[in-house]
Amino acid sequence: MLISVIVPIYNASSTLRNCIDSIINQENFKDYEIILIDDGSTDDSYKIAKEYMAKYPALVKAYTFPNKGVSVARSIGVSVASGEFIIFADSDDTINSFLLRRIADILKIYPNLDVIRYQVNLLNDEEHKDHSRHNCMSNTYKLMSGKEAIMLWAGPGKKYALFWLYSFRRALFSKTVKMLELRRFGDVAYVPLLIANSNNVITIDYVGYNYECNNEHSLSNEPSYEHAKNRSIDFLRACKFAIKHFNELDFITDKEADFFKKDYERRLKGYFYSLPDKLRRELADMYCLPVNREH
Repeated sequence: MLISVIVPIYNASSTLRNCIDSIINQENFKDYEIILIDDGSTDDSYKIAKEYMAKYPALVKAYTFPNKGVSVARSIGVSVASGEFIIFADSDDTINSFLLRRIADILKIYPNLDVIRYQVNLLNDEEHKDHSRHNCMSNTYKLMSGKEAIMLWAGPGKKYALFWLYSFRRALFSKTVKMLELRRFGDVAYVPLLIANSNNVITIDYVGYNYECNNEHSLSNEPSYEHAKNRSIDFLRACKFAIKHFNELDFITDKEADFFKKDYERRLKGYFYSLPDKLRRELADMYCLPVNREH
């Protein structure tokens, strides 16, 4: 099998059908499976997943486990996947109808690819934000090493450490250090390491993914001080994990390690200084940053 599409699920009954339908409705492509990993939902999410498995037994597999967070759900998905390549789709998002066909076509031309990056459409994005911050149209269809890709993709205002931006060769996950078990920001911790371990990376210009920016049911939109604090701690842990393990890669030069460290330290600062004053005061020692930005 060529592609496994993994969907981690937690209390997503209102959006899950749209997500699964978008994967099922692929044009001119059949060599894939859908793996639904329910992370201990308390709504009808797993019931919906089982309905799809019953309706499409050759295509859909559904599993449920006690709630441990999306990073664990993704890891379980990878462990049961059969596809040579892995795609992740969040349960409140959708993929476009030719994405899997495009990936298969590019693999016919470049069979040794490890990572394929595609473009994303941001739905309900805030007007003042850069709507292309998740995209990169530089060097499309040009082969790069993982290190070269990171050097190209990292930059102020740009985001690349997101699982749903890529198709990954499944073998990369056994080649890379074990994923950090975080409830949030597992992609910040782990995606750069997957890319760095890749010999052949390519970006295509196809807009393959639709990301819902302002889903009120998303974990990232839970309103509470304690939630914001936990998110901030997870972001710090994710960045430290990525810096530590990137630096330990034996094929990374000191210059490349320094570049990555400075990029992630810049992201840490940006995140910290976007926090409310009260939270900055509480977490300043943990982040090793002054409460107010120094000019």
